[in-house]
Amino acid sequence: MRLSLKILFILFFTAIITPIYSDIPYVTGPNDSTALQGADIVAYFTDGKYTKGTSANKVLYNGVLWYFSSQEHMEQFKRNPQQFIPQYHGYSAYDMAKGKRTDSIPTLWCVYENKLYLNHNAKVHRLFLKNKGSFITGGDLNWKRMLKTPETPTTVIN
Repeated sequence: MRLSLKILFILFFTAIITPIYSDIPYVTGPNDSTALQGADIVAYFTDGKYTKGTSANKVLYNGVLWYFSSQEHMEQFKRNPQQFIPQYHGYSAYDMAKGKRTDSIPTLWCVYENKLYLNHNAKVHRLFLKNKGSFITGGDLNWKRMLKTPETPTTVIN
């Protein structure tokens, strides 16, 4: 009987959380649904660098087009997308710690504890790198809050 209640609880919780999570869009181009300006998000992990994807290797996931530089990277993503999806759906990690959703630039990135974080300009990226743990703690708290109350993304122009 307890196992059945646990299963029901898990199913109920998943049904409630999934729509909330998907209501916050991923960082995409202004005129299309391409994630992170076509960056290959698997390459950050496997190659340790920003790499542009190609139209020959793309996947539609959660309404967003994800591009990859190779079929191998595309297949890795298909097997486990959540392993590679950037934290905060690709919004600036620095600004997320400040409670704001700001589009990021895919060349300003960091993989930390096997998670991808992006930022929106070189200055805040340097600050983020100096104190990742603190910014991530703040960003995680604000992200959870935003999952409950989505807001309109802001864009910072530098």
